[in-house]
Amino acid sequence: MPSKIFVVLWSERNYVVHREHAREPHLIADYANSFLQEFWNRIGKLPRGSSSEPRMACRWQAPPSGRLKLNVDASVRTGEGRIGIGDVIRDYWGVVVAAFSKTLVGIFSVDDAETLAVREGFSFVAQNGLYPSVVENDSLSTIQEITNYHLLAPNGLILANIKDLLLSVSCGSYRHVLHEGNIVAHMLATSAFQFPGDMFWVFSCSFFLSTFVLNDLVV
Repeated sequence: MPSKIFVVLWSERNYVVHREHAREPHLIADYANSFLQEFWNRIGKLPRGSSSEPRMACRWQAPPSGRLKLNVDASVRTGEGRIGIGDVIRDYWGVVVAAFSKTLVGIFSVDDAETLAVREGFSFVAQNGLYPSVVENDSLSTIQEITNYHLLAPNGLILANIKDLLLSVSCGSYRHVLHEGNIVAHMLATSAFQFPGDMFWVFSCSFFLSTFVLNDLVV
């Protein structure tokens, strides 16, 4: 329970720091109640006078203390002629620092879509002055392409752009992660098709995004 309250309070702290005003107390309380209700609903039980918290397994692994981690993913719907991209930046405590969910129009292979998701993620963090020490993606072939890229490859220009962005944000590690460790980014990518436009969150965490974070933490 304390960890869930911490997420709500930290999100509100970011809101105050970066928007220079606080929300009304009753709005914060309503958000906290909704957040906790969603948590209990997802684990399939409600608290009944017990102070003990159900055991949870965290599939997402935290970056080093004081650092940020970027998770990226893409979703391909060939019949629609567009792809969904989801990227999320979180800190050591698992708190969402920034995220986005967007679509790109075009016919892309799964590998190309994953590569574009990485590029969009790096562009996003660079534009917002964020510096993740770790970047994770659940496409092993994409990681291998970026690591061993060749300018004459079919997507060589995109890979070169990613390499430049890697240097600009001083990212120390780019690695493969299993799908279970990339759930929030995956959900943002698949949800991109449902929005009328691109969605961005910077130094805030909407209730919509909080449900994905809970889904990532609860087995």
